[in-house]
Amino acid sequence: MPLDTLAAGRAWTYSHNVGRRATAGTGFNWPVAMAVGKDGVLFVANRTPCISKVTVDQEFIHEFGRNGEFVFLSGLALDQAQNLYASDEWQNRITVFDNDGNLLRTWGEEGDGPGQLSGATGLTFDSDDNIWVVNGLNSRIQKFTKDGEYIGGFGVKGGGPGELDMPWGITIDNNGDVYVA
Repeated sequence: MPLDTLAAGRAWTYSHNVGRRATAGTGFNWPVAMAVGKDGVLFVANRTPCISKVTVDQEFIHEFGRNGEFVFLSGLALDQAQNLYASDEWQNRITVFDNDGNLLRTWGEEGDGPGQLSGATGLTFDSDDNIWVVNGLNSRIQKFTKDGEYIGGFGVKGGGPGELDMPWGITIDNNGDVYVA
């Protein structure tokens, strides 16, 4: 019997789990982020570190990113062309792959200045296909073009209204409102 949940006026019905614990292949090892692509394809960021590409029906497609691209893989997001962007909080950079997992480019520079990264984690794209990057170690959010050109940002360390303390996740709703975890 399926488990149904009602929250905030919406109903969800449990279907199935995807994945299992594994260090390679069909499972996940310390999954920390995911991005949902077209046609039910999931990209899962593992701390192993690698990225698993699977379907919602548990079909393993392949994995990539095991060639030294990452130390602490932490965030994933897909642009409108379905290219995959991955953040590495240790290397303070963004790595870009095509939808098949081929490396396209990397960008990012460590630091606390505008456009520099410090503990890059959560990623999301806005409706203009600009990428927003959470910088956990300096408690700020930055906005870039897909090629890594700095556009702007916000955030200061603190516990008061509008302040952040080691943020991790981010999403943008259909109204363009930014939500930070």
